[in-house]
Amino acid sequence: MGLVVWAQLEDEPSVRDATQVLDMPLLAVGNPGATRGALATRLEAPPLDDLRAVPEGASTLLIMTDEEVTSESLRPWASGTQQVFTTGSFPADPEEAAALPDRVRLAPRFLRSAGFRSALDLLEASPTPSSLHADFSGKTSRDLRALLIDALDTLHHVGGAVVSLRAKQDTPGGARISVLLKHKTGAISTIRSDGNSPVVRRQLVVGSEEHLLEIHAQGFRAYGHQGVDEGGQTQTCESSVGAMAGTTISRFQHAGEEGRGPADLVWLSLLLAGIDLSLRTGDSVRPEDIASMHGIRL
Repeated sequence: MGLVVWAQLEDEPSVRDATQVLDMPLLAVGNPGATRGALATRLEAPPLDDLRAVPEGASTLLIMTDEEVTSESLRPWASGTQQVFTTGSFPADPEEAAALPDRVRLAPRFLRSAGFRSALDLLEASPTPSSLHADFSGKTSRDLRALLIDALDTLHHVGGAVVSLRAKQDTPGGARISVLLKHKTGAISTIRSDGNSPVVRRQLVVGSEEHLLEIHAQGFRAYGHQGVDEGGQTQTCESSVGAMAGTTISRFQHAGEEGRGPADLVWLSLLLAGIDLSLRTGDSVRPEDIASMHGIRL
């Protein structure tokens, strides 16, 4: 069993965090772009120049780059027993996402955070949420897609299937996006993502008949009829993407947790396409209609 990583040069700290969590050798490292091979040199690992080249002995591929990967580039990984985990890089086109191999899974960030996991028992014992708000912000040199994927995955997991959404942006191509979503359960959720925020923030607020839950990366606070309940830790410094991805892979290997599979990636691609369409038209968009446009059956 061995790990292969496909990441960007600036992801070096996160890659190191992932390898510390996982008890498996690092077989190869690849990074796309002009600095190709530099990440492998820094990590003292064999370089991987082509994502389609599966190294001998590889059991797990971790994709951390924001550069879009295609179903075709991952097809060689589907011919064996390897598992593929991505922190957010997958085809933006819904049809392309639907063509991904069955072994491709999303390594969620917020859903694997210490704060969310500490609030899980209380969350599962609570009535169906009536409202949710996700504030996923932080200054980033990349686009807002990674922030939105994390927020959408969290709301889809907690609030259930989305039946419609409407998005707006501060300015065309701006760094701040707000999204209003309606869920099949009747719940209403909102997303605020600010790619220029000087403060890194991953916070989920869940409202129900019993209480209001504020969940952040390291802990939670619940406001209810019996007062205030707290769990987890008080500091707001969150683990790196690599550490959380490593935790996801480890849990899958040892506990058999399925994580977020191909069907979830298709849903996320539909929601992202819906946001893009809503930003262009200003209208409310139904993921079901996006799926029909691409010939996808939900």
